[in-house]
Amino acid sequence: MCYYVVHVIIEKSRAEEWLHWMQQEHLPEVMATGAFSAYLIFRKYLLPNEASSDNCHYVIQYHCLSRQHLDRYLTEHAPSLRRKHEEKFRGAFQATRELWQAIEKSQQCESS
Repeated sequence: MCYYVVHVIIEKSRAEEWLHWMQQEHLPEVMATGAFSAYLIFRKYLLPNEASSDNCHYVIQYHCLSRQHLDRYLTEHAPSLRRKHEEKFRGAFQATRELWQAIEKSQQCESS
């Protein structure tokens, strides 16, 4: 199992607009490529000892159907999708992208 992980840091003043655009436009376009079976979006909460900042941090974790699907996505679809993102939020965000391999998945725990 592999996961394509995108970490986005976006200015707080644009974060709500960005998240709405991601959910309504970008993520449906990414999923329509057929490269991924699911995704999760995470928003970072600050720990008690962390200072507040002018940015919001998000992680999008895409579950890849296979490495071949991801490679096809990166060559055939990612450039145009990234370009749309850059045009809409130019200067307001930073993004990093990584590929992760799942090593182990825990069994579902029953709550008491």
